[in-house]
Amino acid sequence: MNEIATSFTETLQTENYDIRLVPVTETGDWKELVLGGAVDGLAFLLHVPEPAQPIVLERRLPTILLGEKFGGLQHVVTDDVSGGRLATRHLLGLGHKRIALYVNESIRDHVSVNERRQGFEQAMREAGHDRKAEVWRCSTDDVMQRLLSGDAPTAVICYCHVEALELMHACWSHGVSVPTDLSLIAFNDIAATRFTTPPLTVIRFDTSEIGAIGARRLVARIASPEEATDEDSVVRQQLVLRGTTAPPAKRSS
Repeated sequence: MNEIATSFTETLQTENYDIRLVPVTETGDWKELVLGGAVDGLAFLLHVPEPAQPIVLERRLPTILLGEKFGGLQHVVTDDVSGGRLATRHLLGLGHKRIALYVNESIRDHVSVNERRQGFEQAMREAGHDRKAEVWRCSTDDVMQRLLSGDAPTAVICYCHVEALELMHACWSHGVSVPTDLSLIAFNDIAATRFTTPPLTVIRFDTSEIGAIGARRLVARIASPEEATDEDSVVRQQLVLRGTTAPPAKRSS
């Protein structure tokens, strides 16, 4: 989020616009600021707060969504369906057949959750392993209990780096070797993922591109609403191979 916000802000400044952070609260004090002429446009990062949704849907101001889809508004998102397929196909190519997608129970519903799951299930179905595809919406402790059972997946795709970092620590605590006993892959290429032991295999996307495209699209809509395109932008994702994925080890009975 920080990288997207930084890129968005820097690109706005090159277009001679400044950014104003407006906390959306239940009191509604922010509405006077937003609708009183103090701002030229709106941008939402990853989430449109419920109190703001009616105003957004009225489309009284040029609006751009970064990393979110809502109400048919123009958005800049990552290709999470392809990302889910990419992660799954990598594991399938290594020989894994039983794979789990892990989303922590604390994660709110978001378009990326659904689309990453969609890509995961598509790839498993295409490989003929759809019955071996598992989706876990639970805590890290619950994941470890399942992994320590006698019949567990040999690979886990984590919704994001948070799940992966917690799970790697839990595996270390329980004597589960990554990637010898379990292959792990996650979304988001943040600095921490490069310095885990071993370094984490990830699906990455260009966060600065999301912010820059969003800023340019919003400025164009502010300057010429009638000429601005309604085209949405989708940023591609790519696999970054590191040390947490390997062919599955043969398990003793």
